[in-house]
Amino acid sequence: MSERTSHVSATEFAKTHYKTPALVEHGIRCGKPTCKCAGHYRHGPYAYLYWRDGSGNACRIYVRRADVEAVREIVTLRQRIERERRQLLAESRAYLRLLRQHGKAERLW
Repeated sequence: MSERTSHVSATEFAKTHYKTPALVEHGIRCGKPTCKCAGHYRHGPYAYLYWRDGSGNACRIYVRRADVEAVREIVTLRQRIERERRQLLAESRAYLRLLRQHGKAERLW
């Protein structure tokens, strides 16, 4: 994790990161050889925000249990906005293609 994200809360990170991170909850192993998590049991579940940085490396930040619902709402809202943005972009491209087919796109520019 970079220094920039190490001091930012998960809620603030979910709001401001340039890519929409994924909220994932899963169990973890503590690493102690005598712990019951060395078998099939896992501690948790704990929530994390996952994303890929500019070079393609997977990154994560822990989400406190008190912040999970707020972060889930933020991520859901950002995903819906991104889906709508992509849909509008596709519709705009289709409309421009239609205008070009009829020779009217040149007048738009």
